[in-house]
Amino acid sequence: MSVVFTLNRAILLEQKFADCYEKMSKIAFDRSIAEQLKILSQEEISHVNLLKTGMNFATKEPDLFQDTKVSSMEIDRGIKLLNELVESLANKDIDVADAIHKIYDLEMIFEEVHLNKVAEFEEPSMKQLFEALSKGDRAHRERLEKVVATLP
Repeated sequence: MSVVFTLNRAILLEQKFADCYEKMSKIAFDRSIAEQLKILSQEEISHVNLLKTGMNFATKEPDLFQDTKVSSMEIDRGIKLLNELVESLANKDIDVADAIHKIYDLEMIFEEVHLNKVAEFEEPSMKQLFEALSKGDRAHRERLEKVVATLP
């Protein structure tokens, strides 16, 4: 897939993370957990904006990415899993505590995916973008670990 296609999919993925955290924050049983989930949602929106910046760069300088091919299979898998998680929350098939554990696992997966993408880009600014995303995912994972520690 082209870098533009992959970035579009990555933007959708980060938006799905934001939507999921937002949904979880609204049904959380504890105010402090709800606040942490709301912060995570806002941080995912920051990831969306980072990726949009990368998209603008890739669109303006397509020659830098002409030979760059990036698989979007992991991204599409994440989108599917997040859609299922949001649907489970909406249907009340899963509680917030279980949803937190599931999204924690997804954050771990995408921290690794973002790190792996760094090596696929020759362009330094794209490497920095995916390094920033990976660091953000790591911070989310760490925040979720603290939230999990407070769960009953």
